[in-house]
Amino acid sequence: MIQNSSTDAMMRAPEQLSMEELEAIGEKFVKKQNMQQKNILASVSYHWPNGVLYYTIDAAFDSTERATIAAGMKMVEDNSCIRFVARTNENDYVDIIPGGGGCYAQVPYRTGRGRMEIGLQRNGCVYEKVVVHELLHSLGFMHEMNRPDRDTYITINWGNIVNSGAAQFYKDEWLGTTPTLPECDDSGNPDGTDYSGCYSGWFTDACQLGYDYTSIMHYGLTSFAIDSSQWVMTPVDTSVTFTGNSVLSALDIAKMECLYYCDGTNPGTCGGHKYGDSGVIESSGLSRGGGCKWLLRVDDGYGIKLSIESFSIACASGSLMVYDGPDDSGTGTNYCDSSVPSLIQSADSSLYIVYTSTDAGNSFKGAWEKVEIICCDSVQLTSTKSDFTDSAYQSLLMGTWTKESNEINDRPIYKKGGYYLAVKTVSSGFYPSWVATATPGSGSGFMFGGSRAPKCPHAVSVWTYFSQNSGNIEDDDSLKVTCGAQCTRAVPTAPTGATMDHDGSNTAGSIITYTCAGGNKVYAMCGNDGQWNPTAVSCDSSVTAGPVTTAGPATTTQAPACTWKLLKNKTLKGAKKMGRPKKSKSAGACLNMCKKKNGCAGIIFKKKKCSMFKSYKKIAKQKKTTAGACV
Repeated sequence: MIQNSSTDAMMRAPEQLSMEELEAIGEKFVKKQNMQQKNILASVSYHWPNGVLYYTIDAAFDSTERATIAAGMKMVEDNSCIRFVARTNENDYVDIIPGGGGCYAQVPYRTGRGRMEIGLQRNGCVYEKVVVHELLHSLGFMHEMNRPDRDTYITINWGNIVNSGAAQFYKDEWLGTTPTLPECDDSGNPDGTDYSGCYSGWFTDACQLGYDYTSIMHYGLTSFAIDSSQWVMTPVDTSVTFTGNSVLSALDIAKMECLYYCDGTNPGTCGGHKYGDSGVIESSGLSRGGGCKWLLRVDDGYGIKLSIESFSIACASGSLMVYDGPDDSGTGTNYCDSSVPSLIQSADSSLYIVYTSTDAGNSFKGAWEKVEIICCDSVQLTSTKSDFTDSAYQSLLMGTWTKESNEINDRPIYKKGGYYLAVKTVSSGFYPSWVATATPGSGSGFMFGGSRAPKCPHAVSVWTYFSQNSGNIEDDDSLKVTCGAQCTRAVPTAPTGATMDHDGSNTAGSIITYTCAGGNKVYAMCGNDGQWNPTAVSCDSSVTAGPVTTAGPATTTQAPACTWKLLKNKTLKGAKKMGRPKKSKSAGACLNMCKKKNGCAGIIFKKKKCSMFKSYKKIAKQKKTTAGACV
């Protein structure tokens, strides 16, 4: 719907500032809070869990204003699976208040952030269009005219923009790219300053949807104009004479569906941020571009058990990647073909899962639940790096640490001699980090856990240490804290007619496979408590998938092996890109970038440009081009 003149009137009370001007005031008010996290409309972890935004409304708003706010919420709910629920005791919520001046929203959501604000100045901001606009900011949307590709669709006339509003037109960068421009700074600059040579500091993702002149998130053509008779934005499409909207556009609705993985007004089956005690995830057929992405999350201090009930994914056309943590920054486990998961146990309170498929025949289904995490009674600290082992750490830190009876931030304390392995004391809502220290609870020490403080130190995937030689914090990939538990009792007896496959190991995480008479398999696993689980195995509770897997730093279940190769005068046909091409000195350097990037299936190197791809259909001949893939 094209905005008409009545929309501007709706945005503006007589003798008042416009919504855009009030939002600029509000943006200044919350700039520092918002810029603390610059990924928006991107990571699943910054989306409100279960598509529910909890809110409170300040008592200062009268009944008419409250009805307007409710109408704005209803417009979003009527066009998406997003729901607004009045807060009771939820930690993370949005407080809708008259504000510190102007119209604004604190962004983005992230777990544990607590109270966030939407500011609606009563004299100028409490209009349905403005309410929807600010709600969309809280849900993860940026302005449409800030898109990285906006120059293809509009020309910004910087010479006609007042400096107080210039920040509303800074250009964002695409998620996954490396900015080549400095971050914009409008401090002390005159009206008409040109900011085309900088970027906003924000990273965004438009869900591969087109530019939308009619978005409710698009400003009008004369917003912040020095000369209001001249446009500040000139549409490349000369038929466009108005921009913005008073209602959600079709593309606004499509972006909400994409961002929150909706199926119309219902939750979809292609991803989402799921929080609670249990649930089901499933998907089949073709995935969306970039894959279906789930973040499963339970209360801090607990773990997640994911039971795969059905699984059929061919490596040639898809995969199921599972990461132990809130995103894909760590090492994932790839499942496809005969590499089939059964039980996956997280080391902490979150699992990140990505399903990709280019074939209608692929599918999977799994049930997840919150489970108690048991930390081992003792842990072993080891390293093979000489800078670490040849120092005092050999005797002071390396070896066995024993769990104490007390805790810090609901996490155990381990002790070796006069030193402690414990988390730093933090306030409620913050995540502690593991430290080897002389004082339990201190942030100062000799060794530091790089993961986001899992319940147990043996679940930390990356450690660094203070070098006694260099005086710096050093990386050490060999530095590990492992569970010292052993299952010393007799292994569970094989069911009648079943055979048992056991390599004799009895350390935590060891697995025994029982093949039942019908060919199906069941499993027993040595737990962190030193007990086999289950203690009695039955073929009646069998599953037909692969072994129990603890999704932790030591898990290395892999897809069938392949070899990375460079193929001269070859290209990848039917390939799906991963981000934009990057500069690379050689095809080998390009291939190495791919090998380090999760989900990369191959590359095309040509004219010093490296393009990475998440999938491809076949390898074909092409002169003066080098392809790379794991074949």
